[in-house]
Amino acid sequence: MCVPTSWGRAPVVQFMSNYQTITVEKRGKVAVLTINRPDKLNALNRTVHKEGVTALDELRHDNEVQVLILTGAGEKAFKQHLDALEQMIKKLS
Repeated sequence: MCVPTSWGRAPVVQFMSNYQTITVEKRGKVAVLTINRPDKLNALNRTVHKEGVTALDELRHDNEVQVLILTGAGEKAFKQHLDALEQMIKKLS
């Protein structure tokens, strides 16, 4: 399901998938995928990876999209490395 929002002059379509850690918006030929974990400095974890792969697959099949902008929410960081907690859990598994 897509919901139009405002973004500059052209209408924006925000994909309303069940994403917890990313948002995806589309304006014409441009798609914006935002990692939305500013409290974790947009650190990548398994959920971000899974949701990102799903979103990119959806966008890959969208013949209108020609440009993808990848960004992070917040003002401190675009992205950090994997969450330290997930790395520790992986080592213990």
